[in-house]
Amino acid sequence: MTENVIALLESGKNVVSVSDYISPDLWRPGLLERLDAAAKRGGVTLHGTGIDPGFLCDRLPATLTGLSTEVHHIHMTEIADLRGHPNPAMIMELLGFGLKPEDFTLDLANPGLIYCSLMFPQALHALFKLLQLPFDRIETAEPVLAVATKDLTVAAGDVAAGTIAGITWVFKGFRPDDPPDEPFATHQWSWYLEEGLPGMPEAHGRYQIRLDVLGTPNLQTVTRSSCRRPEPRFELSQRRSQPSPDTSWLPSSASGRLTSGHPRRHTSDDRAH
Repeated sequence: MTENVIALLESGKNVVSVSDYISPDLWRPGLLERLDAAAKRGGVTLHGTGIDPGFLCDRLPATLTGLSTEVHHIHMTEIADLRGHPNPAMIMELLGFGLKPEDFTLDLANPGLIYCSLMFPQALHALFKLLQLPFDRIETAEPVLAVATKDLTVAAGDVAAGTIAGITWVFKGFRPDDPPDEPFATHQWSWYLEEGLPGMPEAHGRYQIRLDVLGTPNLQTVTRSSCRRPEPRFELSQRRSQPSPDTSWLPSSASGRLTSGHPRRHTSDDRAH
């Protein structure tokens, strides 16, 4: 993918990615410089973003720390009940559900698992950069796996009994002077396809992010949403036309500038008024 991104940048196209590049200098020495040079040659930009990583586990906790005078530790926990997620490419191929535990290995046979092990720690690295903290290393704990107790049929497909139905990744970020067992920040991702699995936290049909900032004062925030595809409430043909805004109260010199809900770029003439 990187070679394609570099080619796009060099051709003069801006690139926005939700698959990588949250913190591209973490694992791949020299990649940031290559991307930067390609963007400068093309006169464009590259933006790595997303909900998680990209916002909930890096930008949001960095923002929350502004409410504390001291911060000792940041802990992020993502819990997702993925039974209603309809994408087999993500659930089975990328995350590794349905594999036998002995086949859950970080090698070329499982490129999705390699991707997870490289992508998610970028959020920790980005958090350190947002807080302007010295960074030393990230440690990846051995993934915790739970197997299905029975044959399952979920939105993404079938999962056989005895194959993986619960996965937890834990990543720990350290500053140079942090003790070995006291990381500054910890990120945990837990996903499951069956309730009641041993060692698996649950979100009860939902996707949940919990952020804990330990300091003065302690802070906690929980964000929840559904992992299921929402049903459309109405067809496009059933949408009612939106009425134009009432401009009768505006001075005659201003009323002509309003449109029926469409934004308009301000000009120097507008600012003069």
